[in-house]
Amino acid sequence: MAEKVEAGQSLQAHKKQLLRIVDIALIGLFVALMTVGGKIRINLGPIPFTTQFFFCCVGGMVLGAKRGVIVQIVYLAMGLVGLPVFADGGGFGYIFHLTFGYVVGFIATALVCGLISDRLFAKRGRMKFWQAFLAAFLGLLLLYLVGTIYFLAVKSLYLGEASSVGNALMACVVPFVWTDTLWCVCVALTAPRIRKAVGHML
Repeated sequence: MAEKVEAGQSLQAHKKQLLRIVDIALIGLFVALMTVGGKIRINLGPIPFTTQFFFCCVGGMVLGAKRGVIVQIVYLAMGLVGLPVFADGGGFGYIFHLTFGYVVGFIATALVCGLISDRLFAKRGRMKFWQAFLAAFLGLLLLYLVGTIYFLAVKSLYLGEASSVGNALMACVVPFVWTDTLWCVCVALTAPRIRKAVGHML
């Protein structure tokens, strides 16, 4: 009997260790994807087009709220200590960059997408297209909110340049609405399927 208990405990410990390894691997993968996503960019103004929003939402929905937020915090920390993971490099001085609000906003986006995904998969074992789309779109609105507020703060408080809310929206939101909405569609098509496929490992 004692041997069976010991064997069971050993197997449980092995499973936990394996899950920790999987966690680290998946978190590392999405940190890498966020970095690559920032380098795939099109510069058409002060805020570049990148694929980071897509990877942020997919990371949150696939990994869940906890791991999704960890991905964004690790990504943020790596950039602030000087690793060139952000779209325009890295370093602590990046907090004065006009786009740094988006880096902070990714945390909120991953959290919202992860919470909704966790709840739906826990209750129903799946996530419908429209549910994933709305989760991604809500994450997008939060990203716009944080990014625009930070943009205005840096413009006025650090750069000393006057900027209206309208001008900030024209720089931070309007050029990206259609492409980001398409990214929401892409997230809704891919993230629930990936979550269902790898959910047993989380």
